[in-house]
This record gives sequence, structure tokens and C-alpha cells, in this order.
Amino acid sequence: MRDVRPAAAPTAAVASPPPAAAPATAARRAQGSGGGESAGVQGQSADPGGAARQADALATWGARIRAQIERHRGRTAGRGRVTLRLRIQPNGALVSASVVQGSGNARLDTAALAAAQSARFPAADPVLGTAARTFQISLRFGS
Repeated sequence: MRDVRPAAAPTAAVASPPPAAAPATAARRAQGSGGGESAGVQGQSADPGGAARQADALATWGARIRAQIERHRGRTAGRGRVTLRLRIQPNGALVSASVVQGSGNARLDTAALAAAQSARFPAADPVLGTAARTFQISLRFGS
């Protein structure tokens, strides 16, 4: 299982992004057909802060970050799972990388860190702002 979990800050507990409304549901709410007190008014957004758009942008960026690490991972003998914590600036610059949970195999742990450190990460969508973001990414080897 592969997962990318963005977090607000490098803490022991990883915060998941808020659940995003399905695009069709969000569009209906914005058009005023969502019903209830929170229904949007024609021409006005039911999500003025763009939380759903930010969540989508963060998930997309995380997936692109994972893809870059996978490209640089290479083949390493052994089986296991390594979880990395990455702090990345919106311009794609890696601020820090560390192993949060090792595989028990130092070669795999080192290979995962080396892949993250050698990858060139894409820039974030401007909707995500100017603060660096923290991601936890689990990589499986030999599966």
C-alpha cells in the first residue's frame, strides 16, 4: 500500500487534509442546489476560502512528489517499507528529509532517503500559499 499524507507541521501525529467534497457536489452547492442553510447562492461560492480546491491541490502535489521519489528510488535488494517525512517549499525545494519509520534494513532506509534527496520536486499550485508543507510518504521495496 502506498500513501501520501500531507501534514501541517512536522509533528509525531500526521494531520490528514480535510475531506474534500466531490466536484459535482461542490458545483451544485455553488449553484445553490445543495439544499439546507449552507446552500450557495447562484453566482456565489459555497466554499469562499477554496478549502476543497486547496485539498485537491495538496493531494495532487503530494502524488507528484511521490512520483519523483519513485523515479529516483532505483532497485535495492531487500523487502520492507520505509516511511519518510519531507518538508518542501512551494517552489519545490526540499527543506528536510528524514526516516520516520525504518524498514529494519539500513540499505532500504538509506535508499529511500537518497531517492528523496536526489529528486527534483515540482512547484506547488499557488492556491497552497507560500508556507512549506510536510508530507509523510511510505515506500515499499521488493513487493
